[in-house]
Amino acid sequence: ADINLAEGTLQVARSVEEVDGGFRFKSPKTERSRRTIKLPGSLVEKLGRHRKEQSAMRLRLGLGKDADDLVFTTDLGAMLSPNYVTESFAREVKRAGLRSVRFHALRHSHLSMLLRSGVPVHAVAARAGHARASTTLDSYSHLLGGEDGRAAGVADEILRRTLR
Repeated sequence: ADINLAEGTLQVARSVEEVDGGFRFKSPKTERSRRTIKLPGSLVEKLGRHRKEQSAMRLRLGLGKDADDLVFTTDLGAMLSPNYVTESFAREVKRAGLRSVRFHALRHSHLSMLLRSGVPVHAVAARAGHARASTTLDSYSHLLGGEDGRAAGVADEILRRTLR
């Protein structure tokens, strides 16, 4: 229910926690963690296909509409354990012959690639749910090294235009 395929957005409004052998939704850690982010078009397409397949499967099984409108569920439509998702990801990484990559590292990789591609820090911070861009810089500034030469070039161009 937190994904709007027509708008191509994901609303980060809740997370899942395991309690007493079951699962429940809880609020994100901070108010800033609650946010809406734009999804890449290719992902929106894949999620649209997945949602159609999931709906068809639910109908075949006689389950009807999922009250929580979850994206990924067990075969019978129940909520997945966060640990199950993490462990499944680890198995797929190993099966693919890749070095060990933790599920949460996908978040770090995503933010790192955005910064290295020149996306402004404030936009990456908002996407990450960081309260301040300084939090993002504290965590990812090591990726932004080597920019001094570029800064000198920009400064040189400004001086040349100014001194004409």
